[in-house]
Amino acid sequence: IASFGPATLGPLADVPGLIDEYLLVIHPAALTAGPRLFEHVTRDLGFTLEDSRVFDGGAAVMRYRTLEER
Repeated sequence: IASFGPATLGPLADVPGLIDEYLLVIHPAALTAGPRLFEHVTRDLGFTLEDSRVFDGGAAVMRYRTLEER
């Protein structure tokens, strides 16, 4: 599943066992308000950072896996 723009898929993270890996691509931007990706999550998701890469333009790619899958 891919999501671009505002945080539309964050609530799915709160369903235990539904998602085991997240690949986040972050582009630098100066935002002062707006929805946060995981603002509706009510439990600790137990992410661990598996891999990351930062590009010259400032964008970053981060791959997280839940501890349940380790």
